[in-house]
Amino acid sequence: MPAVHYWLKGQPGGFVIAEYPLDVDSPNELYKFYQTKHEKKIINGTIPGTYANQVAQTIKKLSEPKTAGRLKGMGVRYALVHREGYLETELVEEIEELDKIPNNLGLKLVKTFPAQECPRKDIMCVQKTGPIDVYEVAAEPIEPVIH
Repeated sequence: MPAVHYWLKGQPGGFVIAEYPLDVDSPNELYKFYQTKHEKKIINGTIPGTYANQVAQTIKKLSEPKTAGRLKGMGVRYALVHREGYLETELVEEIEELDKIPNNLGLKLVKTFPAQECPRKDIMCVQKTGPIDVYEVAAEPIEPVIH
């Protein structure tokens, strides 16, 4: 379990989180698994073709200024950026998106959790994690609208 989820569990309040890259093509089961540790509400896990997925499509790019406002309007306090999710792709636009996220004035970098390897040499890890950045959503809320 990435350390960020233990940290989130210790944060007071019943806030919402968003994990990026946003899983708009199909639900990321790991994000739902992580929720069992931090016990916070998440916006992830939408099913294509649903209204929730249409809303998710409008907030796919965390670098866009309106995205932070829409997240705030949905009650999101923290956006978690799994850097490996952007870097494992061969799509140039995804790598460029990762570089643009810190420039969004509606987000405030709170903490960076380093990559994690297996905790012990004598066990096999199912999932290694790359660095994860935690951004507080500091924008003014905007109601997500679907046209």
